[in-house]
This record gives sequence, structure tokens and C-alpha cells, in this order.
Amino acid sequence: MRPGSSAVRVPFDPASLAAYRMLSIKAALCVLLGAALGFGYDGRDLNTVLVTLALAVGFAWLLRRIGHSRIATAIEGSALLLAASMATATLSALFATSAFPFRDDLLARADLLLFPGFSWLQMFELLHRQDRLVGAMAWTYGSLLWQPFVLVALLAAFGRERAAWRYVCAWYVALATCVVIFPFAPALGPYIANHIPPTAIPAMDVGLAWRHAEILEPLRDGTLRIVSPGMMTGMIAFPSFHAAGSILLAWGFREVPVIGRAFVVLNLAMFATTPLIGSHYFVDLLGGIAVAALAVAASRKAVPTED
Repeated sequence: MRPGSSAVRVPFDPASLAAYRMLSIKAALCVLLGAALGFGYDGRDLNTVLVTLALAVGFAWLLRRIGHSRIATAIEGSALLLAASMATATLSALFATSAFPFRDDLLARADLLLFPGFSWLQMFELLHRQDRLVGAMAWTYGSLLWQPFVLVALLAAFGRERAAWRYVCAWYVALATCVVIFPFAPALGPYIANHIPPTAIPAMDVGLAWRHAEILEPLRDGTLRIVSPGMMTGMIAFPSFHAAGSILLAWGFREVPVIGRAFVVLNLAMFATTPLIGSHYFVDLLGGIAVAALAVAASRKAVPTED
């Protein structure tokens, strides 16, 4: 019988092993670093989420054991994606305490060197009054929150379970790479660096361009030392995980019949929204491309295509 097919009566899919290994490492780092740095833990909401994720994985294993492998992969893969996001957000907060200097000046200079004919500020001036376009861009940018789960569910539904696990593995590698680089290249982003307030672009209802500074600054100065859902926000500037994620999603959706191409187009559009909506320098996107390439290569090695 072919591994990963609905006929296999084993609860654990070996193709998921790479993701579990990376999650274990991230979880251990969260516990050890949190204790070493003197962080407290507010588990009122987090404990509920963690228990729910554990139950979801257990239910998925049961489903796979009784022969419903596709449904199991959809549930288990989604649970692992959410767990990866939580672990990475926690590690980002812990790493932020290193308080290396902000690299906005360096990143802005890199933009000028690599893109001498077009600056971030020129892009902003061109687009910030285009309310309908900015609103559409904000929605597209925000689709990163739900697309990964749709992709895993569709891949599983179409019997592409190994492709689903390869995508989950690539997502983990990309998150890990970004969070390891993050403490050495922290940045406030072009909006804050250029003193641009939210009122300057009213159609952008995604507040990430400013919200991260409200968490980042107290982490850096030592006034925030509690692990809680409130600190779990996107703080990584370089390399852009949004850019990497959009590429990985486009790569994954290529495996989905019929509607996959529409999602590929959506993710190409998401990549283009990243500088304006996500407050990223252009060079952040180049870093995201490199991260995505690394993640794809690593996932293909960790979860090879079946013969």
C-alpha cells in the first residue's frame, strides 16, 4: 500500500516528522529562553489554545488509524501551522530582548542602492490616496492569515497528502529562518521611520505597520516580560516572512487542481502588497525570496516526492 493513502492504518504519517521535530525545537527554546530571561506566563487564553491543538492532533491520529487519512492530514497540518505561528511569535518576542540597534537606515540605504529609480516614499505618494486600491491590497495582504489552512485542506482533499506535508515543512523552515535573522536586523519599518501616521493612509485597515512598535519597544527596554497572546504580533522586518509566505503559498497551490491557479495569482498579488501594507523595505522582499527558496529546497529533501 502507498504511504499516505487512505488505506494505511497507522496513526502517524512519517511525512510529518520534520515538522514535529522543528516544532519540538521551537517549543523547547521558548521554555528555556523564557525562563532564562525571567519571563512570566499568562496562560488564561494560551492554555485553551494549546489544549485544543493537542486534541486536534490526537483526533487526527485517530482518524488516520481508522482509515480517514485525508481528513486527518487536513486537521493535523492545520494544527501544526497554527502551532508554528504561535511558537515563532513567542520566539520573536524573546529574541527582541537582545535590543540590537534598529537597522532602518541600513535597509533604506540598501533600497537606494538596489532600486535607485524608485523609492519606498515614491511608492507611498503614488498609492496612499487610492482608497479602493489600498483597501483591496490590505485584504490581499491579510489573506496570509487563512490561506495556509485552505491550502493544506485542499491538498489533502485532492489526495496530495505528501505535498501538504512538504508545504508544512517549508512553512516551518521559512519561519525558523526569519526568526533566527530577526534579532540581528530589527526595524521599525518605513512608516514609523519616516514619521507617517495611520491617518495618512486611511484605507489601510491592517495596523501591523504601527502595532508592532507598541510591543517591540517594551520588550527591548525590559518593561514587558509576560508571554501572552497580546505580545504575539508580527515583528520581523528583514527578511519579510510575508514575502516568503506568498511565494510558498503560490508554490503549494500549483499542486491544487482547478482552482490552484487563481490562488497562485492571489499570492503574486500578495507579494506586491508587502511593501505598502506590511511596511517593508524593498530589500526585505529580496530576503523573503531567498528564504522561500531555502525553505522549498529543505522541504523537498525532508519530504521527498514518492516514486
